[in-house]
Amino acid sequence: MVFSQVCNKESAPLLLTVTDRDGPGFAGPYSVSLQGMSKNHWIARMDKYKTGIVLNLSADLDSGEYTVVLRVADNEGLARDISVQATVCDCTGEEV
Repeated sequence: MVFSQVCNKESAPLLLTVTDRDGPGFAGPYSVSLQGMSKNHWIARMDKYKTGIVLNLSADLDSGEYTVVLRVADNEGLARDISVQATVCDCTGEEV
């Protein structure tokens, strides 16, 4: 599980690194999609190299703890769900 903090207004993106441990044939480029309720408040996309995830808030959220569920797949389509525990703080931009 990954732990991150983010502001609830004009938040800076969270940058997550993808690591694949099942061998060189099962690697990038990767793809990512949000799962469940995470789709309602977050945006996830791969970086331009398809090796890292850029995670952003898509709407203001109340301060608190949120679990963001991401499904990451490698170039062979093998996927795994990953949880990011995000602490949303009442601040603006990169203040956290």
